[in-house]
Amino acid sequence: MSRSPSWRNIIKKPLPMPALVWLFQGLEKMPDRTAALVAGALLERALEKAIASRLTKLKLARYKEVFDGTGPLSNFQAKIRIGFALSLFGNNCYSDLDKIRVVRNVFAHAAHNVQFNTKRIANQCNQLKTCKHPVVPAMFTLLRGLSPAELSKKDAVIPTLRNAKEKYIYTSILLYMCLASQTICRPQRSRSGFTRKYLS
Repeated sequence: MSRSPSWRNIIKKPLPMPALVWLFQGLEKMPDRTAALVAGALLERALEKAIASRLTKLKLARYKEVFDGTGPLSNFQAKIRIGFALSLFGNNCYSDLDKIRVVRNVFAHAAHNVQFNTKRIANQCNQLKTCKHPVVPAMFTLLRGLSPAELSKKDAVIPTLRNAKEKYIYTSILLYMCLASQTICRPQRSRSGFTRKYLS
């Protein structure tokens, strides 16, 4: 009889790239609470993997002691702090990651109906810095289905992020991509050119 997968395996099973792109494309259409939780969870997982890539290779039992349960890096805030200490990102991204953490926690724990247009949540999202980077509108357009050829036309209209939900989602996506690139570039302790450009 086959064993059923553990909760850990269900939660932390990596997504193949096509499924990840499909999920990113669907975030805008999700209800606010769902989008906040999914984007936040994906980002925390990417941060965990980026941190793990800078540590000595751990066997599963030791890995769980660090990242699961009551381990020292089992929560998002601890991961953000140690990621900064490991020079995975700079002050602006530290600030953005912490804002995303706070917003995600509000959506996770609030019993009443909170939305991205709830005043304090909107204020947090409007202060995000990463979503103001020039690459974000192009990424925003491509994920909405406009091809690179269409995007390169002189009269192409590149939309701006209009609201707190879009700012939260696209900040999360760009940070996810940058942190994922750190995992791929494991041999280099310093940040790659790609991540230095965006993870200031």
